[in-house]
Amino acid sequence: MSAWSVWVLLGGIALADPATHHAWFDKSRRAEAQGRFEEAVQACRASIAAWPSGPRGAACERLTQRLERRRDADGGFAGLIRLHDVRFRHRDADPSTLRDEIRALYSLGSLSPVLRAELEIWLASDALQRLQRPSDALPYTTAAYDRLDQLDQEEPLRRRVVELHALALARLGQLEQAREVEDAIRLPTLAPRPTPVQRVAIEAQRLRLATIAAGVLATGLVLATPLAVATVRARPRAIPLGVLALSVPIGGAGLLSEGWSHGAGAAIPWLWLGATGIHLLSALALIRLASAPPLLRSVARLVALSATLAVGYLALYLTESLAWVGG
Repeated sequence: MSAWSVWVLLGGIALADPATHHAWFDKSRRAEAQGRFEEAVQACRASIAAWPSGPRGAACERLTQRLERRRDADGGFAGLIRLHDVRFRHRDADPSTLRDEIRALYSLGSLSPVLRAELEIWLASDALQRLQRPSDALPYTTAAYDRLDQLDQEEPLRRRVVELHALALARLGQLEQAREVEDAIRLPTLAPRPTPVQRVAIEAQRLRLATIAAGVLATGLVLATPLAVATVRARPRAIPLGVLALSVPIGGAGLLSEGWSHGAGAAIPWLWLGATGIHLLSALALIRLASAPPLLRSVARLVALSATLAVGYLALYLTESLAWVGG
């Protein structure tokens, strides 16, 4: 260490005022919490001036820089003060009232890019989560995403903007574009887990399969029900009640799975009801088709099998058990 560095260090120690340094820092924190942001900035500067190399200096610098990035174009903090007031009343105020206040604040032209991005995130999150309107969220996420270069020093904010923009695109069916946006911020993880966009894609695929399954089941019911009714009318004792014995192993499997993992057996009762109903209808329909050509009976069996698989998928889908079986 040079002699000059030693003199600078000794001079800084001699000029340090630890009590004032800490007092001004505490005052800046209180001022920020109460929404007095200009006072918080001045208190931080006073804390640094009291002890430039003090332990609170780095925290004061971060606080000052964070607030300065949210300062309005006219040099004040009117926008941040209004946002602070909205956040303070967030738990008690009516959501529609908060939404109107945020939109009114967003319409101001003097907001800093960082504060405007925070408002866009709030409005986009509200549209996606509370209103379930991704089309309303997309304009806000697009506006924030187009200004990412102005958020270089706000990494958490940048990440949130990209996540919401990708999610809005995914929920509107633009999955390829959403994946491209999401790939820009994806971090490596120790365990594989679906991203928000992947979860939307998975849910869309499940819905498509559930729609197909419902169509297959409806087709099976339309074809089998008239034949089954005709069989019962012609031969009332032909109902194959022995199929109900399937309830014993199926019920046991349900209890076992429920004991293994809570909620895992939620689909079992519906699987049993659906499969039993399909088997009864199919058996009665095949009795009616006893004298039919072998090809027609094979088609009837194929329809019954397809309807049984459809019932199984719908039971898992409607009870949200697909993740348990890896679907």
